[in-house]
Amino acid sequence: MMKRKVLWFYTMSLAGLCCAGPARADMFGFQLVPVSPSHTDGSVAAQLSVEVTDASPYVLLTFRSNLAPGAVVVDPLQSSITQVYFDDRAGTLDSLVVDFPSSPGVYFGSEQGPPNLPSGNNLTPAFETDFWVGATAGAGGVAGRGVNPGEYVQIKFNPGTSYAGFLAALYLGAGDPTAEEGTLRVGIHVQQLIDPAGGQTSDTFVLTPPVAPAPAAMMLGMLGLGTVGWRLRRFA
Repeated sequence: MMKRKVLWFYTMSLAGLCCAGPARADMFGFQLVPVSPSHTDGSVAAQLSVEVTDASPYVLLTFRSNLAPGAVVVDPLQSSITQVYFDDRAGTLDSLVVDFPSSPGVYFGSEQGPPNLPSGNNLTPAFETDFWVGATAGAGGVAGRGVNPGEYVQIKFNPGTSYAGFLAALYLGAGDPTAEEGTLRVGIHVQQLIDPAGGQTSDTFVLTPPVAPAPAAMMLGMLGLGTVGWRLRRFA
């Protein structure tokens, strides 16, 4: 009887995780867009991330500058995410929801900053912006109102497809940025970086595929291992 209760517990836990919202969250990293001459060595990319969540009926993207895929960056480099750009070649984004929850001191608005991703022409194919948001001008300057280490900003979209379709296009855009069709590419402009001479500069980064499993997937895996372990003990 006890063994049946244990199996029932694992089964119900798995069902709860599958049915609970949000259904999944995937965290992507970023890589430097090559420029000539190079502004920085791109090492700040190790602390840049975006977490993508199914917030039905919306898609929610949370940008941070000290939470890398799989780890918190304890001693992050000086940086400020000031603009975010979307190149939607798959038609996965219908409209931007003009609401940007963020950390105190972070202020974003729609179509703020340059209308095209800086250095986006260095990509193949060139980055073509469909939506962009950025830090608004005000006290502290644009960089001061951007996403600095320890801060975040959330961007919400009405998807033009299912969440699965949105995520597939995002994975394709991150994994094969040279693909012409069916991709969703994301780029960010980061300011307040330290250049080789000790001054301040900026650089552009684009999405890379996740390197760590989503939290929900990790929990499912742990529960699965627990179930397997129980079965091994049951039949040993």
